[in-house]
Amino acid sequence: MSDRLPLLPRHGDDPGEAWAEALLEPLRLEEIACDIAPSVMARVAAERVAVRPLPAILARPRLLWAACVPAGIASLAFLTIICLGLGRAAAGGAAPGGALAALLPRLIRLVGERLAAAAGFVVTIAAPLLRAAWALVDTLAPLLRGAGLVAAATGLLSIVISLYVFGHYRGTAPQAGAASGILPHGGTPR
Repeated sequence: MSDRLPLLPRHGDDPGEAWAEALLEPLRLEEIACDIAPSVMARVAAERVAVRPLPAILARPRLLWAACVPAGIASLAFLTIICLGLGRAAAGGAAPGGALAALLPRLIRLVGERLAAAAGFVVTIAAPLLRAAWALVDTLAPLLRGAGLVAAATGLLSIVISLYVFGHYRGTAPQAGAASGILPHGGTPR
């Protein structure tokens, strides 16, 4: 390598353009094949999980909906039979039914408390957002009033121009009727 141009010039010496050309010459001869997209897509296709067909019952949604109706009726009947069995049972069945009846008010109160807590949480989050929105609307109100005034003035100007144009052309238009040669429906007599 010492017989060719040095890789790094000595400190303070300017090697010139010939040195830079000689140093970059091997890089100019390199070629790179850059076909990354087809190979990446082939790898993605190979790694993709094969899509399995739906089960026969799920492939037909109308059949699935039709099957839900009798399943719901059967579930309701099963629940009714269990409730009637608990209600008509003597000593063994009356205790669970009574315990369920005693538990119901507590369950309703607990659900109400949880819903109130959730509503309070939503209100604490929504209240600052609503205040910010109200402040934004209050700030923009004069601008919106001005825009509404400009729109109303533009609409009024459009109506005035239209009235002038129609009035002007109505006065210069020929009279309708057979005497003027124009029929009332817009045609001309033959």
